[in-house]
Amino acid sequence: FVDMGQLHEVYGLSDTFISSIIRHSYIQQNFTPRKIRINHDEKGKLISHPYISEKLAEDIIRFREINRTIESEKVLATFKSVDNRNFEKLILYLDFQ
Repeated sequence: FVDMGQLHEVYGLSDTFISSIIRHSYIQQNFTPRKIRINHDEKGKLISHPYISEKLAEDIIRFREINRTIESEKVLATFKSVDNRNFEKLILYLDFQ
């Protein structure tokens, strides 16, 4: 997680449990999450991320097959399968190199 508020997105966690986790945990100031290599990782790795649907993973792979690389988040934002509600959070987990 890059933000403790993301705990509220985890299915099945009660507000009480989330509050307890927040009280006893922290995210280091310079923390960098492990990134998905959007131009290299296979479908299974892509869909293992909660903000990447199976449809989006398929679109990423199809785009790579035609264009070789997704150069930036601006290109990814044009995909119809992108979930606009989570896009800003998703790009924090992507490596476009």
